[in-house]
Amino acid sequence: MRNIFFGAYILLISLSMASCNLNQQSGEEKKGAEGEKLAHQYCGSCHAFPQPELLIKSSWENYVLPRMGYMLGIYSILEERNDLIEKGRGGEIVESQNIFPEKPIIDVTDWEKIKKYYLDNAP
Repeated sequence: MRNIFFGAYILLISLSMASCNLNQQSGEEKKGAEGEKLAHQYCGSCHAFPQPELLIKSSWENYVLPRMGYMLGIYSILEERNDLIEKGRGGEIVESQNIFPEKPIIDVTDWEKIKKYYLDNAP
């Protein structure tokens, strides 16, 4: 009788641990899926959704993502925005159209998830 209870106890512990592992994995999958969903939402609202496989990682990291960040009001320093806007009529048009917003129009945490999605999935 004692062996039956001990066996049932071990089985219960094993199932419990397996369940925790499955929940952890699905949580990790959701993080990547969340970045993809946000990319569809934000990137796809201005242009066709680009798959991460379209470019190599260094192109996303060093060129495309920083420039898309500018369009969302994400800058590493404020002067970066000022350098993007030319003087004269052209700069006035850019300012009036809010091409490079002064403040982020996306939550910075969401932007980081989008960047992670592209960098994790690019070749």
